[in-house]
Amino acid sequence: MRNKFLMIAVFFVMLFSVGCSAEKGVEFTDLVQDEVASIRMRHPGSGVLYATTDADLINQFVSAMKSEDYYKGSPQGVVGPTNIDLYNADDKKIADIVFEGKGAVRINDESYRLKSDVNETELQPFFKELMTEQNIVQE
Repeated sequence: MRNKFLMIAVFFVMLFSVGCSAEKGVEFTDLVQDEVASIRMRHPGSGVLYATTDADLINQFVSAMKSEDYYKGSPQGVVGPTNIDLYNADDKKIADIVFEGKGAVRINDESYRLKSDVNETELQPFFKELMTEQNIVQE
């Protein structure tokens, strides 16, 4: 009887430990709460500034970012100096995004881990479409 009680107690302690330690990620909309009206990105090599207000292209980016859960993490170190700046309809910067390496991103100076590498997969078509001559900002 005593062994059964001990086994049940150990089971509940383990169950409680797993439940309490399960990490809850935050969603992209928790981190960027305003609606994105424009995106700007400076190419890390050429220094060319690209910008778009195209709703379809913005939706492609936001949808890819929404496909992830974000878990607070330690800074990974910036792989490239590519900043993606998001602006609202009043042209106020609402987010600064830097991809820090595989499965890591910094949003508004907070580092997050991702379950996958959204930069490698879902965002490649976005970057290809953004970095075209029509989206170059003449400075």
